[in-house]
Amino acid sequence: MSDLTHPDDRLLLEALEALEPLPAQVARMRGRVHAKLEAERASLLGEWLALLRVRPVVHTAYLFAAAVVLLVSTPLGALLRALLLPSAS
Repeated sequence: MSDLTHPDDRLLLEALEALEPLPAQVARMRGRVHAKLEAERASLLGEWLALLRVRPVVHTAYLFAAAVVLLVSTPLGALLRALLLPSAS
């Protein structure tokens, strides 16, 4: 029995080749991933509009909740609160 004639050894070598692909294989995989990403690229606005078409009431509520969280938790929101609400002192 030689080193690489056993079927299990060949299967092991094939599995290890998958972990270390050749440069041509890497380039082919990278090309496929980029092609898939370009094919599915959509704008954020388009995704929001698609969500609003599915369940308009619920997703509109989510939209307003997200806007409130952004206004409360960001410096811009603090600035707007300081300008709009009179100070107690």
